Amino acid sequence: MILLYHLKLTMMRAPCSFLVILLVTSTGYVVETQPTGHLLPLGSHQPAESPGVDVLHAAPSPEDFYREYVEASRPFVLKNHARDMPAFKYWTDQYLRSTYGHIKVDVEQGKKENRSNSLWVIPLSEFLDRYNDSDMYMVHSLPKEMMGDIWLIKSLLCGGFTSNIIDAVTWFSSGGTKSVIHFDALDNINCLFDGSKELILFPRSHSEKFNLKSRGSYSTADVDRIDLIKYPEFANVPWYNVTMQPGDCLYIPYRWAHSVRSWGRNLAINIWFVHMHKFDYEDCLVKGQLPEFAPLSSHGISAENEDQMRGEMIDFIKYNGGSIGQKDMQAAVKYFGATEKDLSVIFDFMDTNRDGKVVVREVEKINYESFKKLVEVLEASGDDDDEEDDDDDGGEEEPAENMNEITSKEPKSHLDTNKSEL
Repeated sequence: MILLYHLKLTMMRAPCSFLVILLVTSTGYVVETQPTGHLLPLGSHQPAESPGVDVLHAAPSPEDFYREYVEASRPFVLKNHARDMPAFKYWTDQYLRSTYGHIKVDVEQGKKENRSNSLWVIPLSEFLDRYNDSDMYMVHSLPKEMMGDIWLIKSLLCGGFTSNIIDAVTWFSSGGTKSVIHFDALDNINCLFDGSKELILFPRSHSEKFNLKSRGSYSTADVDRIDLIKYPEFANVPWYNVTMQPGDCLYIPYRWAHSVRSWGRNLAINIWFVHMHKFDYEDCLVKGQLPEFAPLSSHGISAENEDQMRGEMIDFIKYNGGSIGQKDMQAAVKYFGATEKDLSVIFDFMDTNRDGKVVVREVEKINYESFKKLVEVLEASGDDDDEEDDDDDGGEEEPAENMNEITSKEPKSHLDTNKSEL
């Protein structure tokens, strides 16, 4: 006989709800406890936070966007704001086929994300022929010829945002997609043109503590059946729920973990931009009064991986009190997904005044070509780290050789090439 009791217990100084199971055996009672939400869909462990994320009906000015949301690390939903965009009005299957059907696009195998699945490259017209009856998902960086149909909202039109746009990605399926839990080392504005999406968002302060794969910053937990014994970090964490409808835009802050589900013919674009640590007031003075929108084609994609790398380095320094040194190596390994030896060499290079610590102004002075080599080091180190996760032979790690090629002159961080929804 099994008796079930629902109790409130305390674990790691945080309230946690557990299901207590009493197994009645011939020798007496055996007590087992399971966290509430164990082996249930993500978010079943406790109700979503209330109040939820901000709901806006007009785009904030660039300065307000930066101060109140980017710098403050706060998401928002902008209701119905994408309805005036050409993509919202015109991107039917027929229009896409006749106008852009010749373009070759990246298509993921499987609507439930699995990063070991293969990626196909097929014409958009072929995807349109197959997507309604196939387990497939188009995830493709927007080609230049389609950028005129996508508009940037006013919040991005000055202050430095346009020069920090690093990618614009199309997400297109017949619905039923499910992403892994992950975070992006970029800020993100996603606009939905068709269908609906539901997102579970985790604040950065908690996302940083998740046990995520170093390469790609994602969890291997099954979002349909979260094992809270294997992944206890999801047992107590606060979360926010967001439902997007056609025409809505959502801002997801830098390094906020999230998981996404979709329903119906589902078509969206997201704009990724490098996390900024300063607002460019002069840029706004030069541009003057801003329109509500501007075509992405008038600005394009201008940021590089090196810009993202510099932003991540500055963020890591600020997040750790304004300076970093050898004492911060373990935290850096988790943050950047690189080996401790490679990071030690990188930090030694950035410590230009040889005082044993690296501060923001030292990172800001490093020239573009040197940052390009830093990116190569972290990407190579991240690849090696993933191979070790799969097959660790216990061998001695060697610092990346091309660090020796870096020279200091005057005047894209370890990016994961696998895109995960939003």
